[in-house]
Parts: sequence; C-alpha cells; structure tokens
Amino acid sequence: MSKPESESLVQLRVVCEPLPPKECGELTEIEIGIQKGEASCPPTRQSTERAEFEISVRVRRDPKTGGPNFLGEWAHGKPGERFLYLTWTACQGGLRERYGRMKVPLTSIPWEIVERAVAETRVLEARVSGIGRHGKPACATVPLLDGGWQLADPTGRE
Repeated sequence: MSKPESESLVQLRVVCEPLPPKECGELTEIEIGIQKGEASCPPTRQSTERAEFEISVRVRRDPKTGGPNFLGEWAHGKPGERFLYLTWTACQGGLRERYGRMKVPLTSIPWEIVERAVAETRVLEARVSGIGRHGKPACATVPLLDGGWQLADPTGRE
C-alpha cells in the first residue's frame, strides 16, 4: 500500500457468540445474517451457539484523518463512522420479517492494523454477543468483546 489514496481489500471476520434462542416470545425461527446493501446474507459458518461472517471490504486511507475508510456494500454509515450490520429475521404470525439489526463498529480499527492485515494476508476479527437485554437478540450498537478488532489467522485457527 504505497499511496494513501490507493484501495486495498481487507478480510473481516465477525464472530457472534453466543446466539439467542431460536424462539423469543412471539418470534420463532430467529436467524442472523449480515447486511450487504439492502440484502441479508447468511453466515459463512454457523452452529447452534455461534455464527461467523467473513467478508472482503474495500478500504482506502482517508487523507484528512489518516484512518481507514471502508467502502462498498458491506460498509454502512458516513466516512469516519462506518460499521457493519448484522441482521435478525424471525417468523411472526407465519411471516418472516426483519426483526432488528446489530451495528458492529469499524471505527476502532487503526490504519496500521489494516496495512498489516493486507501485507500479512491476515483477517481482522471482532467478537460480539448475539444476546442483548432480557435474553433477546442484541440490537443497536454492540460492544466489541476481547479487546476489539484483532489480527487473526485466515483459516480461523489460532
């Protein structure tokens, strides 16, 4: 990444664990996805307790702030305030509808860690809890667990 204005691709992995129960009040068949544009895409890997999402995001260094500016359909929000959306859908009254969304902030990722991830072919990984208050699916902006975004092995093994 020689020029600040050049674009690169960086791999992001979001691990959502634990997941809420499949039923919560009138909501049944609760599922999680990641939002790309207006569409919700399924997890890359999933078990009953955990969902993982792996995506490639375009990134360019912001010449004003020096920080990363994440671009494309996965990145939501204004420059400097970017985030990913994890989406919840559920059945209610026999119809599947979007129940809510979880914001996973990208703002704490410094440019230096983006450069390392690209140069070393590593993944930037963040962990979040899928369970919010009262045991329901987490919505709104969620805290990043385990110290936030970390460099991780691309295979998912430590």
